[in-house]
Amino acid sequence: MAVFEAEVAHRQNLENVEFARESRRMDWGLGAAFFAVTMIIGAGTFLIFVGHDWAGGGLIGVNIVGLAAVFVRSSMR
Repeated sequence: MAVFEAEVAHRQNLENVEFARESRRMDWGLGAAFFAVTMIIGAGTFLIFVGHDWAGGGLIGVNIVGLAAVFVRSSMR
């Protein structure tokens, strides 16, 4: 019985370590996505500011539609 309890404790420890790694990976992914979206919207704003209204508006519009699709898809799960 002691061997079984040791095995269960070992498996639980491995699951906790893997969960922590996955959580950190998700946090980095969210940070990278936020940075990318911010840069793309900034680039679109800059394009609008320098007179390229269609290009800037398209860049911002595509980005917003993509974000909306991600939120809708994640809420359906």
